[in-house]
Amino acid sequence: GPQETKALRREAFALNESGAEWLGAADVANGFFRHFAPSSVPAAALATHVPETMRLMGSPLVEALSDRYLGKDWSIRRIIIDYRTPDETPLTHWHSDYFRDKQTCLKFYLNLVDIDGDNGAFAYIPRSHALLKRLIDNIGKEADRVSRLLSIDDIRQEARGFIARISPL
Repeated sequence: GPQETKALRREAFALNESGAEWLGAADVANGFFRHFAPSSVPAAALATHVPETMRLMGSPLVEALSDRYLGKDWSIRRIIIDYRTPDETPLTHWHSDYFRDKQTCLKFYLNLVDIDGDNGAFAYIPRSHALLKRLIDNIGKEADRVSRLLSIDDIRQEARGFIARISPL
């Protein structure tokens, strides 16, 4: 609810300012990006810095969803706090998640600010993971072609062909 969202937002901003040595960071122009692996952080630090986050990740809803889709033997591998203020570009910060160990995973995305048509929300391209897998598989098979495969023109061409194959007529 609204109170929990406010508490998580306060916690995110406090964590950003904390300077905790276990907190990974990346620079972003219009906000902050912090991440950590709970299994590598002392329990006392989690209790001090991110109690609301850990309470949410241990909630019955998260546990039930995770148990259902991943089985009983799952763990939280990474928590990412990505705060951005609105900017002038409507579609920004595109990326693709890829996990080298090829395990099935769930991604929970929680907005800590109100969203609308102007500041957007999370978006995805259905089945785009297959394009990334194909590119990575090709790079792994033919290391001498890495520079060609990573050129933006080749990626665009590969993406156009992929989209043409999966798009309805």
